[in-house]
Amino acid sequence: MKKVLVVFAAAVAIVFMGCASVNLPVAAAGGAVGAKTGRVEVTSFYLGLFGGPVDAGAAAAAKAGGITQIATVDTEVIPGILGLFRTFVTTVTGN
Repeated sequence: MKKVLVVFAAAVAIVFMGCASVNLPVAAAGGAVGAKTGRVEVTSFYLGLFGGPVDAGAAAAAKAGGITQIATVDTEVIPGILGLFRTFVTTVTGN
């Protein structure tokens, strides 16, 4: 019974090890954060095999925030359980 419990605990630990959000700075122009913020969020199901083409880039985020001059760009990848889906977030600041 102890072996089964240890194997189960190890399996649960492995499943949840990949469930951390990662926020990455992509670019900065001049180092100043802009006054406006634009954000785009896209969820991809089953490793990107399902769902249509979507735009989660800096240009789409700038358009969503009404930004014409981009100051900073950050991306965040939020994994789902067992890698069945992921959410990609792009945040842009500027004027």
